[in-house]
Amino acid sequence: MSSNIEWVHCNKCLHLTKHEILKEHNCEDKDKYLDFVIWWNTKYTLFICCGCESVTLRRQYTCSEWESNQQEIEFYPPQVSRRLPQWQDKLPVEMQDLLAEVYIALHSNSRRLALMGARTVIDMFILDKIGDIGTFEEKLKKLVDGGYLGSKQRDILKVVLDAGSAAAHRGYNPSPEDLNHVIDVVESLLQFYIFEVQSNSVKVKIPPRARRTN
Repeated sequence: MSSNIEWVHCNKCLHLTKHEILKEHNCEDKDKYLDFVIWWNTKYTLFICCGCESVTLRRQYTCSEWESNQQEIEFYPPQVSRRLPQWQDKLPVEMQDLLAEVYIALHSNSRRLALMGARTVIDMFILDKIGDIGTFEEKLKKLVDGGYLGSKQRDILKVVLDAGSAAAHRGYNPSPEDLNHVIDVVESLLQFYIFEVQSNSVKVKIPPRARRTN
């Protein structure tokens, strides 16, 4: 592989792709402290995806006080692991705005904020469908009774609600994989809005049954 080619995550392709290095720039500095010299280096690398031609900037920061293989790496724009669902514009406006904020937190690796936001999305769904009644256990039961959830889905949703509460009150920080599982559950719940619209659209097009004649 050419020395000016690296495998880098592409936000448009949503996976690792070959990127060509367009430009590199190093910023070095140092300072003397007693009998020691402390140095730090920031390296900027500008890439272009060999597939879709999206451009990405990588910042690598190292310091003499760190371990030999330790460095701080950031990408601009931040690396995106998943996109907003295509159907998000069919949601209620307030839900669209909140879901977009959850994704902003997700893309900036603010996992606690994303998890708390996901919990809030569920709260808004519950409020919209059954109102503000009772405890969360009672609300989940009401969702099941109203046909919005099955019993297995209720158990899954309870785990997500507990995780959101742990992030808000006990500092729980989910792994990227666990957070993605939570977002999967939230999006599955929100698709109820889409299914309602789609089923009503189909319903009005179904021809009525012919009446039986004796």
